[in-house]
Amino acid sequence: MGADLRDRRAGHSAGLPETPDEAPVHGAFNRLRQPLRMRARSASLRHPACCALLLALLTTPVPAAAVEDTRSLREAVQLGRLAPLERILEDALRRVPGRVVKVELDAEDDEYEIEILDALGRVWELEYRASSGELKSKERD
Repeated sequence: MGADLRDRRAGHSAGLPETPDEAPVHGAFNRLRQPLRMRARSASLRHPACCALLLALLTTPVPAAAVEDTRSLREAVQLGRLAPLERILEDALRRVPGRVVKVELDAEDDEYEIEILDALGRVWELEYRASSGELKSKERD
């Protein structure tokens, strides 16, 4: 073996790169070469607290009352006891063009309350009879 080859092997065995072009890429430098979104995703999935939170969210049951409320509302619309929300929203947006910011159903008062933000930044409140879909009132907040 020549002296040049021995020197190169000695440097390599000591953990030093043979030439700058042949330097091994690992550790922190390799992570810096990854796109930021890749680093964030891989780091967050390894973090135990993030995994625990994700697991908790995925396994948390939806309250039975909420599911039952949804079923009973669907049934009321199908039986014709409540006007479909889609029809109410179409009418409200035809009367006040803008962005719907709030929808509320008060079944006890037989009322849908719709709030719409118009292009000038004003908020309008429209109240509809929930059973028939008839407009009861329209006022600016």
